[in-house]
Amino acid sequence: MKNENKKIIWAVDPFSSDEDVLKSAAWCLRGIVKNGSKWVKPVYINSRSSLDLLSQEDPGYLGRIKNEGAERLEGTLRRVVIPGIQPFHVVSAKSASARDQGHALIAYAKKIGAGLIVVSSHGRKGLRRWLLGSFAETLSLYSDVPLMIVHPTWHRTLEFKTILFPTDFSQGSSEAFAKVLRFAAENKSKIVLFYKEGFAGYPVFDVPLSTYAYYDRIMKEQLEGAKQSAKQYVEIAKMRGIHMGIIFDRSKRTSVAQAILKCSKRLSSMIAMVSHSGAVSSVIIGSTARQVIRYSEQPVWVIHPDSEHQEKRTQITEEKIQQVQQ
Repeated sequence: MKNENKKIIWAVDPFSSDEDVLKSAAWCLRGIVKNGSKWVKPVYINSRSSLDLLSQEDPGYLGRIKNEGAERLEGTLRRVVIPGIQPFHVVSAKSASARDQGHALIAYAKKIGAGLIVVSSHGRKGLRRWLLGSFAETLSLYSDVPLMIVHPTWHRTLEFKTILFPTDFSQGSSEAFAKVLRFAAENKSKIVLFYKEGFAGYPVFDVPLSTYAYYDRIMKEQLEGAKQSAKQYVEIAKMRGIHMGIIFDRSKRTSVAQAILKCSKRLSSMIAMVSHSGAVSSVIIGSTARQVIRYSEQPVWVIHPDSEHQEKRTQITEEKIQQVQQ
């Protein structure tokens, strides 16, 4: 990762009863910073409402939270040594909601200039997820700071030998690919480029016979374009000395997220994929990213396109719309 990514926030809950949550994230961090060139800040998010209430009755409450949290975290850090680890820190959020806590963490990450947030996915399902929400999924929806999301059941390793990179070959995907290349070069990782037919938004379900030929032609054109783009990606990786494989998935009975998860179980030690912050854009590719985050057993690196490029693309699109209207 480049210089701007040297600072890493570790979103941590040392008070969790599930020790695997801490251990898995700690192992992932150790793998990322094993060369000792990065700075890791453990951060606990506490709701401001409860903090204000308790601090009025007990002024020493915040201090005890910091001390007890640091002490509990130290137990994990004695077993998993993370180079560049910094003192434990507490950030206050407006409420206990995943959204407010997520915004508080993102604001702190930007304040200190962090280039990555590492966060655990608790793997909640069903009613617990509906009641408690998912902090990791909420971050993926709103954060424009890249995320590394680690599932507690991940098979821990210090080597990210293979990175699965699902792509739709969009401009945002190209920007993310540049970041994946840098990470792969640092960690001597292989990249597996994954393209799912229908990734760019075309139907992958059964259609009426009268329209099947039309969609089939679109799919074939889309696939040919993807193959040409893939060759360019491979050439770029080759110039960097990075080995790359390519998978084209043409199955029509699985969603994009299901295909990515199935492939990652066989091939990868990490998934790197593009998402887009904001409620509207998340409906498209962001929904795929959230499904992968929810069910992946491998760490998921969520990368957002650079904001200035997003603004530029939006401006160009608006200009084209105005031209058409004229």
